[in-house]
Amino acid sequence: MAGATDPGASTVTKPYARRVASKSERTVLEVDGREVGISNPSKVYFPEAGITKLDVVRYYVAVAAGALRGSGGRPNVLVRYADGIHGEFFYQKRAPTSRPPWIEGW
Repeated sequence: MAGATDPGASTVTKPYARRVASKSERTVLEVDGREVGISNPSKVYFPEAGITKLDVVRYYVAVAAGALRGSGGRPNVLVRYADGIHGEFFYQKRAPTSRPPWIEGW
């Protein structure tokens, strides 16, 4: 995964991270002028490589322009591994109802 070893690397909007005090760990990234909250940013998703949830989010930010062009505005299915790559997975077909108003639902 490109950029995963450098958590500050991004080729799109160079999001900055700031910590938010709460019961659980949380980071806020600014992406294209919007603040996006990331819960549990230090949760390890790929233990062999030491890649965290925040690393994965930053990777998606870095490849967003090309990925969005490639999707052609079509809905996608997200395969989620909530407990890391070695845990159970499920398919998320719809955006959650708790999403920000600027994210379209299908």
